[in-house]
Amino acid sequence: MLAGTFFDALQALHKTVWSEYGGGLQGFEKRYSAMLADRDASSFFAIFLFPTLFHENPRYFRLGPGTSVWGRAVYAISRTAIALNDAGGATPNLSLLFTILAAQSLKNAYYPEPQRGFAQTLQTFTKRTPGKHARQSFARVRAGYRTISVEAHAGWIEAAGAMHTVPTTVGTGSIR
Repeated sequence: MLAGTFFDALQALHKTVWSEYGGGLQGFEKRYSAMLADRDASSFFAIFLFPTLFHENPRYFRLGPGTSVWGRAVYAISRTAIALNDAGGATPNLSLLFTILAAQSLKNAYYPEPQRGFAQTLQTFTKRTPGKHARQSFARVRAGYRTISVEAHAGWIEAAGAMHTVPTTVGTGSIR
């Protein structure tokens, strides 16, 4: 997380994003701090605060290995709108919606003047939210597909006497 934020801040400095922060090391520090605050605030809201308030489970549960790629895609996309509540039932994903709004609103405290205000917050929310969560959904589908491939070929890799083992977990579909 810190390395990704570091490189994002370097890129923002190079492209002079938020020119109000200035250049050089001081400008980099301001960009890095703002981006780190964004990620930490979003994590706090998404993992703890709103799921606790709305009694939702923020985790993503993969479908089993017998599900088609299309089925995984539909399920992954649906998880942006549907969450599981504490009882295991489906509920609207209010914690995601409130997390995005709270994180965007919090940026008004530390971003440069042109990126502040209600209008800017709404514009950022409506512009970035659908694309970001669609990319995350497709990444989940792709991760599930890779897992099936690895599980299917794990026996072949071991039989071929590979020097490295392929760690997999059966059933959850996760690669470690």
